[in-house]
Amino acid sequence: GRPTGMSSEASKPQVEKNPDLPKASSLVDVPALDIDGALDGAIGNMYKELHEKNKELRASYETLTVENRKLLQERRDMHETLVRVCNDLGTSIADMCSSGAPSLEVPPHEPCLETENRQLEQVNVKLTEANSKLRAENQSLRSEIQHSCVEVQ
Repeated sequence: GRPTGMSSEASKPQVEKNPDLPKASSLVDVPALDIDGALDGAIGNMYKELHEKNKELRASYETLTVENRKLLQERRDMHETLVRVCNDLGTSIADMCSSGAPSLEVPPHEPCLETENRQLEQVNVKLTEANSKLRAENQSLRSEIQHSCVEVQ
């Protein structure tokens, strides 16, 4: 129970109203915010930025892809040139080894010095011819290597 004679309004604590505060009815009306419009605009701007970034990235990708294709082709071309040069050099070296290294051993000592000297002269002539041929082939190889290196660069 309630004490008799008290109404339900009387049982609630009374809050004094401050006469200096404006009443709710006298506050300035704030126009309703267009939240949907603001969100649409913000999302639209984000999409526009993402779309622009996407276009830039795709353009960059295309440029990089073209460069990559060119670099791969350049690498294949250099590889083929190097293989060709190595094959050519291998053939040249094989030719030189078969033709440039005559089986010329120093003749054994003979009881007759005239015979031994004749054999030594023959071997020396063949060796001189072989050395001359090797000198020319080596110069040709040096030239080919230098030429190939300049082409690759």
